Amino acid sequence: MNKIASKPTVLDQIAGPESCDMCGNAGLKTELVRNPFIYAVGSGAVELSADIPVHTCATCAVSFTDEAAEGIQHDAVCRHLGVPTPDELRALRGREV
Repeated sequence: MNKIASKPTVLDQIAGPESCDMCGNAGLKTELVRNPFIYAVGSGAVELSADIPVHTCATCAVSFTDEAAEGIQHDAVCRHLGVPTPDELRALRGREV
């Protein structure tokens, strides 16, 4: 049976883009949202959570995320798996031995 993630929770209004990617109009609202999501399938599926920026247009009513949200969710999966995040790997590679 497939798991269903809990409902997202709005945490705060934050700074974001000025205009909508869909319609180009101003009036875009950006909120920090605690977004639960299901990682894996079957008996190994778990609910993880990431605080991501969600943009909502006042004109066309479209809500969307961007590459920042994808990176934040990817980091949550890395932490769950116990592996370094991309930023942690870059920091390790840049360190002098």
